[in-house]
This record gives sequence, C-alpha cells and structure tokens, in this order.
Amino acid sequence: MIRFASAKINIGLYITGLRPDGYHTIESCLVPIPLYDILEVTAPDGLTEDDFLLKGLPVKGDPSANSVLKVLHALRERRYAVPPLRIELIKQIPSEAGLGGGSSDAAALLRAVNDLLHLDIAKPELAEIAAVAGADTPFFIYNGPMLATGIGTDLEPLELLPELRDAYIAVVKPPIAVSTKEAYALTECNPAMKGILKTQWNSPLPLGERGISNDFEAALFPRYPLLAELKQLLLRKGAFYASLSGSGSALYGLFKTPPTLTPSELPEACFLRQSPFVDRHHSIPL
Repeated sequence: MIRFASAKINIGLYITGLRPDGYHTIESCLVPIPLYDILEVTAPDGLTEDDFLLKGLPVKGDPSANSVLKVLHALRERRYAVPPLRIELIKQIPSEAGLGGGSSDAAALLRAVNDLLHLDIAKPELAEIAAVAGADTPFFIYNGPMLATGIGTDLEPLELLPELRDAYIAVVKPPIAVSTKEAYALTECNPAMKGILKTQWNSPLPLGERGISNDFEAALFPRYPLLAELKQLLLRKGAFYASLSGSGSALYGLFKTPPTLTPSELPEACFLRQSPFVDRHHSIPL
C-alpha cells in the first residue's frame, strides 16, 4: 500500500504563551502543500520483524528512532494486531525545514496500516496516537487547512483561501539547521496575539495585506541573515506573500503566476521546489 505524505506550511505563527510544563502555546494556520514523501507499507508472509528502509534525501539520526517506527510502536501498545511490516520511505521533503516531513510520514504510516489491516480506527484516535511523534502530527491525519492552537494539537478546520486555489508556491530551504528548541529559546511570547490569527484569516483583504506574520522571523533573521535575504528574494521575484515555515529553515513564497527562481539565484546546496499550490492530479490516496 502506497501513501503520499505531504509537507505543510505555516501561514502565520504566533507564540502566545508558555505553560508550566514547559510547552509553548501557539496559533498557526497549517496548510498542506504538494511536496511529498512516498511511503509503501506491506505485510508479507514470513516476515518475523519490521523491515524499515529509508531512501532519498538524508535524514539525521538513528533510523530506528524514526517517527514512523515511533507511531507503529504506539499503535501496537494499544493492543491492535499489527504483524511485522515492510516499510519503505522515500524522502523528498527536506528535514529540519519546518515543513513537517517527519510528522507527515508518521501520520501516513498510521493511515496506511489502518487501511491495509482493516483496523477501522477513527481519525480522532489516530490523531491521539500520532501525537507521540510530535505536536503537528495529528494535523496530518486530517491533512486539510487547520487552525492549530494550544500546543499545536487543538485543530479547527479552515476554508482554503480563494486566492490560494489558483496560486503557485516556491519552497526554498538553505543548508541551515535551526532546531525547534533553539527557535523557541530565542523568541519571546506574544500573548496579545491570542485569537488574532483566525480574524486575519477571515479578513476580506488580500493575504499580503492582512498583517499575518511568523513570530520566529524576528528572532531568527538577525542570527541567520540568509533567511531574511531569501525571503526578500521571494518577494522581489513577485511573491504576494512570503514567510518562514514553522521555525524554519525553509521559506516559501506564494505567487499569482508560476515562479521563476533558478538554482543560480540561490546559495549552493539550497533546496528548491516550485509548483501549483493545489495538486489537482494526485491519483494515489494521501
């Protein structure tokens, strides 16, 4: 069984508080984009233990600690009968980018196993299991535009903005690794922004005029000037909106016409992907 695990972008991200347990509260609009990892899951006869094969773009860390295996273990802990599986993951979403690749892979694994083995687990329970792999993983169970609040696990469906339906996106990811822990440590909480993002999302103004921003930019751009330079490049190339995604280091630009960035305009080893914002041709379930 094959599943495509989509990346996401954050359109707006406000850090609204810090809980006593050390988790930050946020508000962010999460939207899937047509950049995918590919996951194939089978349960061949005679397999005595899980067989996990990782291909494609490099992923730091021990493969045995991959988010895919983490949620598989959590699924079995709930006493679901899951036999040894053969899992092949082809990485096309860059890591340490703020694009949610690892979380999306974990959610895709849960959805695939649920369908492959006819477990009939409802999405709310899948989302609970998915949360062991990260706060944004439940979003990928539903995989539609969502307002994320709380620590990112409280989700409210959103309508995709009309101006995005025929838009285009360019994603650039420089060879910079920004850890989420570092990003939060550098960024001040902004309680005054609580409740603002939903109002901004529903505004009749064009997206670029709604004042939607990402709190991480003010903290990370001075430390990593290349991020600010890439955002300005996207705007110079005609983006009507550009932003850091999550805590980075990927940035994206939204365009009314196909973007025309070239590798020669970007730093060496910089990831670049340009496409329509909405994938109208996907034939394999997400």
